[in-house]
Amino acid sequence: MSPLFKLPYAEPGEAVAFTDKGGIGMEGNSPSPLRSWARSGEQHLRAVPGHARRLWQNHRKVVVSVLVGVVLVALGGVAVLFDVQSDIAEIVTDKLSTKTSLADLRARAKAEPKNADAQLELGHGYFAVDRRSSALHAYSKALGLNARIADQKLANNLIGCFGKKEQGSAATLLGKYKITLAAAGLHEHTRDGHASVRSDALRVLEQMGKAERGDYVNVALQDLEVADCGMRRRAVEKLATYGDKRVIAALKAAAKKDADATAWYASSCLGDAVAKAEAKVAAR
Repeated sequence: MSPLFKLPYAEPGEAVAFTDKGGIGMEGNSPSPLRSWARSGEQHLRAVPGHARRLWQNHRKVVVSVLVGVVLVALGGVAVLFDVQSDIAEIVTDKLSTKTSLADLRARAKAEPKNADAQLELGHGYFAVDRRSSALHAYSKALGLNARIADQKLANNLIGCFGKKEQGSAATLLGKYKITLAAAGLHEHTRDGHASVRSDALRVLEQMGKAERGDYVNVALQDLEVADCGMRRRAVEKLATYGDKRVIAALKAAAKKDADATAWYASSCLGDAVAKAEAKVAAR
């Protein structure tokens, strides 16, 4: 039998050949490569010191298990990495989608300047990318075309402008077009710690005809804490008019704070206004 080809692992003088019967054989009655590798492995194992060989034979299952665990952890880390990359890709895709849709909204609003819906959607689009000034301009155009076009998203976005530089423009739109969908947010803003926010919220509620007794009380209670004497005196008057017995404790606290802050030789800011307010509230 003559060899058809030689493999690189054949020993010198040995050739692997396909036999006439389709099998694989070696020239010179040499053992098969698999048998040679097996005998070689046995020889190497016998060459290992006895205690090391016994250690391997006793604990090889544990070693293999640890190696498998390491591989699985590595694969898990790769999976987490792919998940993170997927999340980042999704965020980037969303941002690109928003920019693309905003361009489409601008094109539509420009092509249909008298379409209130187009202007409204453009305003929503601007708010989605935090361009509040441009959004308010688009909302103003939409409301000018149709005063009843306001939806909850517009109302929420305008409320979100309170406490920011666009607050004045947002408050003007809310009051001018009496967007009552924003009333709940305005009621909440009457408790705000910033005087300009709560006062604008109360003013807009008055323009809408939605101001309630509680709104005046909320604003007045906050005004009692400011340093401005005029604001505190007006707050006492408002509480005397709109407050109930629950505000008496706040009036007493304000009077004590005012007295403690007044020098012995000066007149207090609140004077007897608190006592008069308490009497008026108690008599109600």
